[in-house]
Amino acid sequence: MKKYRIVHTPEARERMREAFRYIAADSPLHASKWLHALKVAVQSLERFPERCGAARETISMGPGLRQTIFGAYRIVFEIDEAKRRVIILDIRHGSRLAAGEEEPHS
Repeated sequence: MKKYRIVHTPEARERMREAFRYIAADSPLHASKWLHALKVAVQSLERFPERCGAARETISMGPGLRQTIFGAYRIVFEIDEAKRRVIILDIRHGSRLAAGEEEPHS
């Protein structure tokens, strides 16, 4: 069985750093453990990334985006079958709006 290669966009790497810094402000040890577990979760996408469901962003950004849940975070990615790659597009806290979503008007 072939594996997919994991590729991160610069935006995804920056979001990962932001989340790490946010967690580390309260607990550096917890942040280190979180980062290690996040990397394990991302690497698990090397095999069967299609097991993950559609991301909320498919509504505004088109089909093909998938997500996997990691604790309170969503790892948003797409699969490039031609190049056997999984492209990590974003790592978002679950409480944040999806890309392209708008705040509900009251």
